[in-house]
Amino acid sequence: MGVKMARDQMRSSSDVRRHLGEYLDKLGEHDLYILRGGKPTAAIVDIDRYESLLEQLAELQDLQEHLAIYKMLREREGQIEAEEFVSLDELD
Repeated sequence: MGVKMARDQMRSSSDVRRHLGEYLDKLGEHDLYILRGGKPTAAIVDIDRYESLLEQLAELQDLQEHLAIYKMLREREGQIEAEEFVSLDELD
């Protein structure tokens, strides 16, 4: 999955080193992507956004776990229903 980055959000690591304070002041406006060798290697995001992303991730992980449990229960229900009946062949 690729992230869409605007050119004005991308900075070289050496540029970030020289102007980190300025970029931190502007973090609320947009995220900052740090390039090394012309390739994105890191992202700096506002702390509120970061915490929100962590909360969303935790919620998605919980939902994924609940879905797995639900599917397992549904499969077991199907197994129980299938085992409750005896085929005619088994009666002979």
